[in-house]
Amino acid sequence: MALGTARAAPSAQLVEIGQDRVRHLRDGDECYPAMLAAIQAARREIVAEFYWFASDTVGRLFVDALRARATAGCTVRVVYDAIGSRPIDDEMFDDLRAAGADVREFHPLRGALHKRVGGRWFVRDHRKLLVCDGEVGFTGGLNIGRPWASRDQGGDGFRDDMVEVQGPAARELRAAFYQTWARVLRWRERKDPSKLPPEATLELKRAPERDVWVIANRRRPRGRAIRATYLRWIHGAERTIDLVHAYFVPDAVIRRALVEAARRGVRVRVLVPEVSDLPFVQWACEATIARLLPHGVEAYAYRGAVLHSKLAVVDDELVTIGSYNLDRRSSRANLEVNVAARSAELARVVRRSIEQDLAHSVRWTDAELRARGLFWRLVRAFALLFARWL
Repeated sequence: MALGTARAAPSAQLVEIGQDRVRHLRDGDECYPAMLAAIQAARREIVAEFYWFASDTVGRLFVDALRARATAGCTVRVVYDAIGSRPIDDEMFDDLRAAGADVREFHPLRGALHKRVGGRWFVRDHRKLLVCDGEVGFTGGLNIGRPWASRDQGGDGFRDDMVEVQGPAARELRAAFYQTWARVLRWRERKDPSKLPPEATLELKRAPERDVWVIANRRRPRGRAIRATYLRWIHGAERTIDLVHAYFVPDAVIRRALVEAARRGVRVRVLVPEVSDLPFVQWACEATIARLLPHGVEAYAYRGAVLHSKLAVVDDELVTIGSYNLDRRSSRANLEVNVAARSAELARVVRRSIEQDLAHSVRWTDAELRARGLFWRLVRAFALLFARWL
């Protein structure tokens, strides 16, 4: 795959926000080359955490790049989710370990019923992040796998977004990684500074201290920081709310906040896939949309490829991009991470990308969803019953 050169695009411009520099990246054509370039430039440390690290051509391309840096003496640490990355080719990671990298599996299935593990298998690591030398970081919706490569490179051309950060936000992403890393280490390893650097285990601030900050979601209710941020932004919106989500099944509180925003004159637009890679979730998504449309919320379905993005823009000033879906699984069970920013310039860049996607979308109306018939309405309602597990 020729992933060594990104296609030139307006959305790939660096935006300076205080001490940070931020770049919005679209799809594998922009994201993968930028990530590979950062890996190749790393000299001290590379940390990577992905829900899905596939054993395909894209996965092996990244493993080769990581192995080269590990062989050169760079510290390389990788976490992948045991369920998200199945089926996995163990030999691919064995080659990486042989080069000196430390690769760990999050909540492996073997021993999942052991008394010390219990139901932890339900908690998954849904994050997608990469940080090189604590200076350049990436997070968003892209996993490492062929579906995100463009179709002319043999992939499925998933439509997705990532954000690149340079500066303090990259160090915050590194701290988010080490939150997970501490969980996958053995108890004795956590006391070894060579395995868990003391300076990397800093707690992320709950309240932003800069105009770019990292929000890390954990399982405990007090750790639902990303949901709290979404809810605060929705309540405070004055003009516009644009939500782009692959799996849009928000809880009743979020739905009510969106309806209230629309009623007070805020333009609320929700962009979801027309065809999802998870049909059951799509049915629940359509049922949710059907509840919002009568209250003035606008809904659009992206055509032509699977939409896998997770982002929001509020009032042409607030932006968040990451792994977090507006569904209950992201809120209650998954480890997630987002970058948030307060920047009119970045908001313009991301909104321009949204408008580009809306040009390839169809608007859903209440009448259209009802016209699909009683059977489909029952299917959607049935799927919504299981929303808490989606």
